[in-house]
Amino acid sequence: MTEQQAMQIARDEYARLIADGMGIFRIAEAWGIEREYTGSVKALSLDLVWIDTPEPLKQRGFLSEPYLLAEMAKQVRAISSEEEEGSKQKATDDVWREPRRRQLRVVQKAT
Repeated sequence: MTEQQAMQIARDEYARLIADGMGIFRIAEAWGIEREYTGSVKALSLDLVWIDTPEPLKQRGFLSEPYLLAEMAKQVRAISSEEEEGSKQKATDDVWREPRRRQLRVVQKAT
């Protein structure tokens, strides 16, 4: 699968989920996509503004539509490549499997 095909599938799925009433954070959660942060959490722990930020907001991070679509496309390509490898492996297994033996028919001679 090409990158463009995967991105088109991701865009279609994103549009469908938005039409179903899901927001960007809910879509990311459903797809298992991590949110972005402006810096590492360790570095942010030294920032005075970050320290004063309420704890629930520290957990949020941020998401953008292009980032979410790119991550969704990565997952689509990964799934596609796993399926392709599975079908290639099955084809290889079929080649190395013993050939089927045909049953012999018993033919009676005409008298």
